[in-house]
This record gives sequence, structure tokens and C-alpha cells, in this order.
Amino acid sequence: MRKKEFSIASPHRTRTRTRTARIRDGAIWRLMAAAALMLICGLASASPPHQPATGHHPPSATPSPDEQETLRFLLEQRRLVRDIYRHLHGAWEIPAFADLAGAEQRGIGELQRLHRQLRLRHLPADGEPGIFADPALGQLYRRLLTQGLFDIREALELGALIEEMSIIDLRDAIDESRSHRLDQIYIALLGNAYAHLRAIHRQLARSGVDYQPRLLPREGLEAILNNALVSPEPSLDLISQVSL
Repeated sequence: MRKKEFSIASPHRTRTRTRTARIRDGAIWRLMAAAALMLICGLASASPPHQPATGHHPPSATPSPDEQETLRFLLEQRRLVRDIYRHLHGAWEIPAFADLAGAEQRGIGELQRLHRQLRLRHLPADGEPGIFADPALGQLYRRLLTQGLFDIREALELGALIEEMSIIDLRDAIDESRSHRLDQIYIALLGNAYAHLRAIHRQLARSGVDYQPRLLPREGLEAILNNALVSPEPSLDLISQVSL
């Protein structure tokens, strides 16, 4: 398994923390730091270019405790992303933000359905925006609410940043997973994130913006934009078409 390296790490990380805790904390702290520096270009990332796992793991009856924790975290993270896109749509009334929120809602539904099918406990509630079982996600949500309100460019760049976060975290979840059923949905969601990032980047390029990635390395972004990194064809119909 490849070694994980992050350009921005949680100050609370210790050697005794579980792999899932590192995924969660790394995701939150990366995005908080990147959001705070959103208008500064050229933030370096130590994450190497990554070809997504094929997901050919043997079927597993019940995910491990770490896999279950990651599933619950990703479910709440998708809620956060959906609610931020809804917030951006309310601020700018751009239909594409509503489309992106709808794609996230479909992903949430599939994650919830899988959680129930596996008869797992502690399904996170889909409550009001900003209320999460993980308080750090609530803090991140409130910080992101202040972004994307200055102009359309800032709103689109926030969307791109969110998709970068999704790509990194879904790749980590695929690397962690030893469950074919988890692989299926994570790979489908990864394909969604690739498609969304391409669509947002196209709109930024039309506006004359040379978008600089905040979390992915530049060569990793270029590989996604050039379709050099493509998720295996998912069996779940989650891949959305977003016109920007």
C-alpha cells in the first residue's frame, strides 16, 4: 500500500491514530487551510499523481470497523459538499450549482442505501445544514460559507477546491477498502468528482482563469483534465452530466 503524504496535515495527528482518523483529519485540515488561502496561487502539494485503484477486491461480508467509520465520514462529507453547492446556487442562481448539489444528493442516497443493506449501526442523520456528528465538519462548513460570495470566479474556484478534496479522500477510501461493495460506490463517486472538476475547469478557462490546484499536484490535475485518469466503468448509475 502506498504511503500517504499530505501537504497540510492535522496538528493532532499521532502515530496511534487509526488510518480512518488520518483520512478524516487530513481531509478536514487540508480543506480548511486551502480555503483560507483560496486566492493565493501555487500552493504546493506533496500528493503524488495517482491512478485510482481498480476496485478488484474480494467480496467481504461486513466492512471492518475502520471501513465503517470511513463510510460514515464520507456520507457526512457528501452532505457538506451538497449543502455548500446549494448555498452557492442560492447566492448566484447558477443552474449548474443546483446540478452539482443534485449529483451529491444521489451519491448520499447510494451511501445511505449501502449503509442499510450492510446492516451497519450509527447511520448519520441528514439533518439541517451545518449540523454534523463530527464537530470538525461543522467548523469547516461554517468557514466555507464565507467563500464563493465575492464573485463568480471565487464561487467556481471553491467548487474546484471541493472536488479536489473529494478526489483525494475517495482515493484514500478506495486504498483502505477491502470490500467490493464499498469499492463499487467509491469508484462511481470518484468518477463523479472527475467529471465535476473538468466541468468547473472548463468554465474557469472560458473566463480566462488559469486555475491552479490547491490540493492536487499540477500534473495530477492535468491528467484528470486530459482524461488520463479514468475510473473503471461503475455498475452504479451515479455519473452525472453537469453543463457549465
